[in-house]
Amino acid sequence: MEARLDDLREERDDIIEKLNDDIFGELSEAEHKQLENRLAKLYHDIDVLVVEEGDATLKTPLRAIRDNLSKYRRSDLESLAEQISDGNWDGYEELSRLELEDALGEGLDNLMAEMNVLEAQASKFGLYVRPAPVEGYSRDPESIKELRKQNEALREKVSYWNGQTKRTERATLRKADIDKLARTVIKSYESELEVSDISAELKTLGEYIVNGEENGNELTFSEVKSRAVDIARDVMQNAYILVNNGEADTYRSIKAYFRCTKLAFNDKGDIADYNDFRKRNFGRFTISRDGLPVDVAYQELTEMYGESYFPSDITHPADQLLHIAELFDSMRPIYENPHSYYMAEAIEYCANEIIDELIGEGIRQSPPTFADRYAAKLDKAKSETATAKQATKDAVSAGREAEKSAFLSGQMRQGTKMAKEMRLAKEQSDKRIAAAKQAIEKERARREEQVSGLKEHYRTKEAKAREGRHERALRSKIMKHIKELSAKLLKPSDKNHIPESLRSHVAALLNAINLESRYTIDPETGARIRNGNGDPTKRTEAFNELRLQYRNIEDGRGDYSLVIDPDLMDNLDAVVGMKDIKIADMNVEQLITIWQTIRAIEASVASANTMLGQSRYETISEMADALRQEYDGFKTKQNHSGFIGGVEKFISIEMLKPVDYMHRLGRAGDALWQELRTAQDSYVKRIAEAERDMKAVIGNATMRDWGGKKAPITTF
Repeated sequence: MEARLDDLREERDDIIEKLNDDIFGELSEAEHKQLENRLAKLYHDIDVLVVEEGDATLKTPLRAIRDNLSKYRRSDLESLAEQISDGNWDGYEELSRLELEDALGEGLDNLMAEMNVLEAQASKFGLYVRPAPVEGYSRDPESIKELRKQNEALREKVSYWNGQTKRTERATLRKADIDKLARTVIKSYESELEVSDISAELKTLGEYIVNGEENGNELTFSEVKSRAVDIARDVMQNAYILVNNGEADTYRSIKAYFRCTKLAFNDKGDIADYNDFRKRNFGRFTISRDGLPVDVAYQELTEMYGESYFPSDITHPADQLLHIAELFDSMRPIYENPHSYYMAEAIEYCANEIIDELIGEGIRQSPPTFADRYAAKLDKAKSETATAKQATKDAVSAGREAEKSAFLSGQMRQGTKMAKEMRLAKEQSDKRIAAAKQAIEKERARREEQVSGLKEHYRTKEAKAREGRHERALRSKIMKHIKELSAKLLKPSDKNHIPESLRSHVAALLNAINLESRYTIDPETGARIRNGNGDPTKRTEAFNELRLQYRNIEDGRGDYSLVIDPDLMDNLDAVVGMKDIKIADMNVEQLITIWQTIRAIEASVASANTMLGQSRYETISEMADALRQEYDGFKTKQNHSGFIGGVEKFISIEMLKPVDYMHRLGRAGDALWQELRTAQDSYVKRIAEAERDMKAVIGNATMRDWGGKKAPITTF
């Protein structure tokens, strides 16, 4: 096969060389046509050879794969399954062909739902797959991309040199300028078209304008406008923009995580219509027997992306899996046509812009061919010869020139008049163009205002989503701290407990926070129902049991001012007022009120058991443990009774000063005595300061001067 391919390429190069050398038309027209036909046949034979028995090296658009899914080989279908699932689909080998086609169809539909129409039809976003087999012919390329590129380059060279050997009959436009105009139009109107999609139509329209006719039909503005409108319509109808790009990076990151991680889920009965649910989410995440458990993967996602996307208060694997699916639905990219609200006006504006550019100086005509330049040289030589001959006739035709001068003078006057009329016509045309531009600017401003409104709509939607994530984050923190306070209250220990003076108040706070779940259990199916009227969930039952224990502790509740800062009284009253509102139904302001109140209560609990001053023992419990340990370390001695025992007690205990008695209790006793002395010193110092300040206020006055009917009225 390689030898045959080399022979064809050698023959192709020989023909191209012959055509390039025939610049002056040495070959007859029949010979030239025969070589061109043979060259076209060689290109076809080369293409057929290079694609035989090869593998797919080019991507196929998703739409083409979906339309021809039933035509592919079994091995190609399995290759598509591996590509769609990134190797995470287990068991597809066991499916029948019809089952595999059905599952692949679901996966391809999910992928195309996240793209716009053009992306689904573009090879850039497609998959690698061999073309569907056609009876009697194979299209499996070996290195088709490079060979086709070479063949296309050679075709362009042949076409170029063929054109160089011919005189230009009609004016043509430069391809580079036309492609530049196509790119500008596509970019200006955010279209998804390729340059090649409209460059041919633009070139045809431009050459129609330049030549003033086409196939014998004269140039008319209505025909130019009709063709420009057709091009503009294609541009506008294929324009798409991404309107919810605020979370695009996070969406791609989450999708990449599930592309590399398979999930294990065994509680299929907890999700209604589980098989349909799995098909709907095919291509998003893969459920497998040997995957990572859903709750473990969900915990990792919470640590990676935070409570706003994966709240930790969702603990059931079925709820976690449903939340993941809902998150994919809410974050899926949304593409819209920015010109949909004013399509007709946008097409009109684009068509006018295309016409202005084609008749402007930015679009140049193609340079003359070799044959044109050679003919120009001949024409120049003929012109010089004619000039020489004319010089010899000048003397003879002098009289005739005088008559011609008079005639030309009249022609000049007529030309001056026509020039004046043309200036007036141009001024009127300029006025019409200015009015049209003003209308276009007005329409553009209206379009920008509509696009701004559309963006503002989606910004508001994203703001609501952020507020929802803030609520979930607050709800998660509140649940965590309530759990810690409840453990200190119901299961106290030496280090983690609620002081007795605060127990009833903490219980009152916890009792006022409604932790019931918004879900209920359907008594017939056992499925979880959101905001339903079924049986309570385990979470609701657990909260009801906790609330009963809180009420038992709450019996001795007193004034809040004895517990915390009086400034927080309003927050406490507000929390009690929200007693019947489920925490899952609270808004951000209510959650913030509960969070601030919990933090204040925690601060009170933490400080209630903290020693004041600079003691070496931070808490009262540490001081008590130290006293007990040192007291247990004293050597026991025999206690005497009677007179001797009384004397011993009097001498060793009752005659001791307080400082000596505390010193006998060890270092802990010394520390306690030091705290008491420090407190007494502070007390005496403050009493003295109060007396001094009072003396400065009242001076030498007596109580009679400050009280009674004769007391003067003083304004401060």
